Amino acid sequence: MRKPILSLLLFVALFVLTGQANSSSTYYLAKTGINTTCAAARSVTTPAATMEFTMNCMVGSDTLVARGGIYEERLHKAGLNGMFPNGTATAWTTFKAYPGEEVWVRTINDDPWGAIFEFDGGSYIHIDGINWDGYVSPTRIPFPEEYVMLKINQNSHHIKVSNGKIKNLADGWFSQNQGNDNELSGMKGGGYYKGSTRLSGGTGCGQITCWGYFAYWNGLRNKIIGNEVYDVPSYVLHLYCYGSAYCNFPTETLVKDNNIHDYGFGDPVRASGILVHNGNANQVITNAVWNNKGYTTIWIGEAATNTVVQGNTYVQPPASAPKPLLPPSGLSVR
Repeated sequence: MRKPILSLLLFVALFVLTGQANSSSTYYLAKTGINTTCAAARSVTTPAATMEFTMNCMVGSDTLVARGGIYEERLHKAGLNGMFPNGTATAWTTFKAYPGEEVWVRTINDDPWGAIFEFDGGSYIHIDGINWDGYVSPTRIPFPEEYVMLKINQNSHHIKVSNGKIKNLADGWFSQNQGNDNELSGMKGGGYYKGSTRLSGGTGCGQITCWGYFAYWNGLRNKIIGNEVYDVPSYVLHLYCYGSAYCNFPTETLVKDNNIHDYGFGDPVRASGILVHNGNANQVITNAVWNNKGYTTIWIGEAATNTVVQGNTYVQPPASAPKPLLPPSGLSVR
């Protein structure tokens, strides 16, 4: 009799685990919503009003669906650094737009820090079809802190951001420091925020004029695939780590099928479409880089080892053109 009982117990355990795995909830967010209860937010007819409220309701593998509109919140403050609850390899946590509606996120106007989302220890999170606006109120200029709309910090992995639009780049849109196995794909846009006068790194120039990058990237086994980026004054995609004490060198990064164009007009000496400054075994494959106003289109630095550059479409400036200037060693990690 013992074997049938054990079999029954195993069946019950598997049933319970399967039930838990399939018990993920979907929450709804709308500009016309009201923050009442988590139960109400699980209905599309009674959505919540803020991302923060729904994030505090969610558990790993839940989904947040936002109706159309512009959402302004301070989401990286103490207690929300990490943002969404972590999913698992088989059940990711998801934040996505309601079908057919445009959702924009941007920082709240009085935010003293300068980021919309900031992950520190996040994992298995997918942000799908969400648009990013770097606009800030003129009353916040110059910025008290550097302003990068999305940051992924150390110990974060398997965060995927895809299929959205970007506008009004301030210091930049995306910054990764020591994150691994993350992905940017299907993003489109650019357009720098011309109101910024932020100074940085002792460069002697306005931050937005000299930088305004799309992505500053390091870490292991990351992917940057199928993005279209334009109207950026300086670096577009920058794989760089200035010391292992601050970040992990970009390693095994796949940069593939990106369309980068019409950039470098702000500071041509600091302009690169794709810059792999250091790291090992990174791949730059089948990208199109064109209409560069700066001195470099695709640049592989002397400290980058085992870099694969294959099948890209670009016209490199003459060898006599000066190489782009690198950020000074004292610049904060972005």
